Amino acid sequence: MYFIPRIARTVASGYPHHVTQRGNYQQPVFEDESDFIRYLQWLQEYSTKYPLKIWAYCLMTKHVCVPEKEDSFARTFNTLHMRYSQYFNQI
Repeated sequence: MYFIPRIARTVASGYPHHVTQRGNYQQPVFEDESDFIRYLQWLQEYSTKYPLKIWAYCLMTKHVCVPEKEDSFARTFNTLHMRYSQYFNQI
């Protein structure tokens, strides 16, 4: 079996970006209100840590959409999605 690394995301500073986090086999990413709250707490923490301006967001049960502006985009979302996945898989 071969594993092919993901191609690095292209980030255009100054333009909105659409970010998704999808569950396996189209399973929900958020199951209840506490999951949304936890995700937003970590989004605030990491967007502050890796200076990222969040213009708007819309959290949905099966994926996440977040526009962005700064070049710390990858660090914020890589860390956030890794941590949230660990949290979600422990439920």
